[in-house]
Amino acid sequence: MLKALVEGDVELFGKFLRKVVAAVFSYHDFSGEPEKVYHALVAGLLVWISDTHEIKSNRESGYGRYDISIIPHDPLKIGYIIEFKAMDTEDGETVETAVKAALKQIEEKKYETELVEKGIKTIKKLAIVFNGKDVLVKEKEPTN
Repeated sequence: MLKALVEGDVELFGKFLRKVVAAVFSYHDFSGEPEKVYHALVAGLLVWISDTHEIKSNRESGYGRYDISIIPHDPLKIGYIIEFKAMDTEDGETVETAVKAALKQIEEKKYETELVEKGIKTIKKLAIVFNGKDVLVKEKEPTN
């Protein structure tokens, strides 16, 4: 799973994350504040790449606080900004609108500022959207 992420295969990373969540967690684990569960899970998994990447959680960058950043020690490797978003289905939110909101937040708040300042050339911006045990990882499409 982490190899896929380090190599930039966001789709495969998302597939593995879904499998982990389905295999390990109960639906009851996500009651209350589910964003914290996903955040802690992903942050905990990322510890295993801390020899090649700096992992930061809830730090200020740009005009706000991102959820997680993954900063490679080698500036030619891929860096990440991750934003978690719980779907509010009672308010009519869909997966698409939740992904759009999370990615918009990353852009508007300029969360990538810290990575840019560290000379990271390739930065991927990810929305991890969930509704209970259903989880989707989507990458912001690059702009030309």
